[in-house]
Amino acid sequence: MINRIPMATHNPIDLAEPLLVATEGLPSPASSHASMNNQMIRSVFRKTEKSFPSPQAQIGRLLVTVRWPILELTRRAFVRKAGIGLASYMNLENGRPLENTHRDILARVLAFWRKQGIVREIREQLLELLQEEHGGLGGFYQRLMYEVGPERFTAFSGIDLQKLSHHKARATVPPYLTVQSIVQKLFGGRNRDDALHATRLHQGQNAWSNEKRQQLRERTLEETLADFLIALEIHVAEEHGKILAGPLLWKKLGMNQQAANDLMNGKLVPWDVVQHLAHSVLPEERRRALAVAWNDAWKTEQGRITFEKEFHHVRELRHIQLAELAYAQDIRDSKDRGKSHAIERKQNYRKSAAIRRSIREGGFFDQACIRTQIGLVAGDEETEKRLLELFFLERERHYRRSGSDTSGIGLRLRISRECNGTTPIQVAEELCRKHPSDASRLATRLARIEWGYIPEEETHRKEIAGMLRAIDAIGYQKLASARSRQRRPGVIPEHCLHAATVREAAALPAEGLRGFRHLSDRVRENASDVRWMLGPGRLRRIASGEDCPPLPLVRTMLEACGTSLSEEVMADWFVHFPLHLQSRRRLPLTKPLPRLLLTLIHAHAITIGDFCRERIPDMHQATALQTIQRLERGERPHWHYLSQILTAAEESPRSLAWNLAQALYENNDDVAKALKHVRLLLRKQHLNVHPFHLPGLTPEELGYDAATLPSFTTDHARR
Repeated sequence: MINRIPMATHNPIDLAEPLLVATEGLPSPASSHASMNNQMIRSVFRKTEKSFPSPQAQIGRLLVTVRWPILELTRRAFVRKAGIGLASYMNLENGRPLENTHRDILARVLAFWRKQGIVREIREQLLELLQEEHGGLGGFYQRLMYEVGPERFTAFSGIDLQKLSHHKARATVPPYLTVQSIVQKLFGGRNRDDALHATRLHQGQNAWSNEKRQQLRERTLEETLADFLIALEIHVAEEHGKILAGPLLWKKLGMNQQAANDLMNGKLVPWDVVQHLAHSVLPEERRRALAVAWNDAWKTEQGRITFEKEFHHVRELRHIQLAELAYAQDIRDSKDRGKSHAIERKQNYRKSAAIRRSIREGGFFDQACIRTQIGLVAGDEETEKRLLELFFLERERHYRRSGSDTSGIGLRLRISRECNGTTPIQVAEELCRKHPSDASRLATRLARIEWGYIPEEETHRKEIAGMLRAIDAIGYQKLASARSRQRRPGVIPEHCLHAATVREAAALPAEGLRGFRHLSDRVRENASDVRWMLGPGRLRRIASGEDCPPLPLVRTMLEACGTSLSEEVMADWFVHFPLHLQSRRRLPLTKPLPRLLLTLIHAHAITIGDFCRERIPDMHQATALQTIQRLERGERPHWHYLSQILTAAEESPRSLAWNLAQALYENNDDVAKALKHVRLLLRKQHLNVHPFHLPGLTPEELGYDAATLPSFTTDHARR
């Protein structure tokens, strides 16, 4: 027994044994009074003995210890001065479970303790027990409610008992920024106590981290990924004052956009992608340990069988290209859809990219239907069934790891709809063919079932079965349409054989063959020499206008597809090849005369060496190249070399090209003076001023642009 615990003690109270007030030496009335209250303390400790050390038992023992040995107040005196009810307070001292009605009582108890001078350490002891009683982040919020009062806490945070119950029932965890802002509003005011503010912020961070870690583990995220996401969200809130999201990662923190989205959806990414963030988020020792565990988890993830891996494996075994799938589904690029302003890319839109993205990400894609692609790739029912099962498993894993509340029949409906590439309104219209006016209502109901707003027990089995049949029917319609567009490999449609430009000479056959790789294979099969081959990359550049090959290669490309070089394509080549020579990175030709010679050379041969060997045996290729380079430098080599090249290019002194070259040679590449001499010949032959008749000159040098360039005349056309 002790005489009295001093109110200024800074040590937490040991609640294992009762602390009693000594009765020796006290007068008779005071001794009886002390004995009666000591007996009450023994009664509380005896009642809570079986449940000790539960938070409820410790709370009761702490309340009675502060009330009598420290404050020396009876129950009635204590509740009268604190302004609380006697019955509820007696339940708290006796270790009864806490109820919502006790929150206001305990807040008043803490306020009374503070007013009576009870030190912070003892008040913190009670708050710790209260937080432990409620548990998790909700317990931390309850702790703040007890400390500042429910009204003030709700006013500053916007969280009341109903919201706390909702969060607890749905196991939701708010962003860390919310916890940080609540602590700042409650304890970071003008007259704030820095030590108390730092303590509450640290406590809130620990409570939030534990709650978030538990949530991420329930979503089956790897422990390393969960720890990194928690540290990253805390860092983003403290340093940037933002909520962790994908756009923030790839816009401000330097992550790849796809990797950022994967990370936010609970997918592991290579350690190299997040290493720069780990340097800012984690201390060195923890970062090294995390890197080792992360790489081990990444190796495990790479060995997992996924829908994407299995799909591409089956596709490669059957030698099906992504471009074939894009053609069969009639996938159109952004310009065809009228959304060219929405996609800004340095490279051209590739239709096969939509296929690859749909397989990698899953989800809903309007044009790239998963069911259609599986049906086109799988060669038998068993393979198709296996791919569909893998897709459903992968999407279920995605929704579980990304934190979606969708589950049960709602999740099945959503994944089925994603697999078949359809929307709720399309499903509703399929079901309401006889009563179209009911489609909108049914679409809303389907969406509410998917997201869990309508419980599964409130739906009928026949209703769900009808929705699933409608979804599958739409998917099979898309598959049948795609199969009707499939053709035998190597058969080019008629409309893909009528090219009018060099770009179309590469783009149309590639579309007909369903890929530049197939066109490249066709050219390789028909080429007699390796120099006549065109790879998929170069064909793609030709189709986009970035490259203009020598004319024999254009002729070979068209002949490989079963057509011939038309006058329109040839005229277009004479327009664009000088532009290509003028703008190429390596050895650009800015003067018209060297462009004229090189244009004539490449109109007959792929290389200067081939041209000299086949047409000028007496001239070495180095001499021809040196002649062109000297003209580009502004020098004037002997006309004899130029005349040899012109003669070998089947030009005579009466031809337009010969006269143009001679006029440029005599006037030091002055195009205006040269054209004065050539225009008379053009009028005599009734020809327009066009690069087709004046090789090597660009439309700009002729006074035109690409839009106003006149058509060429077919008379005396080049062969």
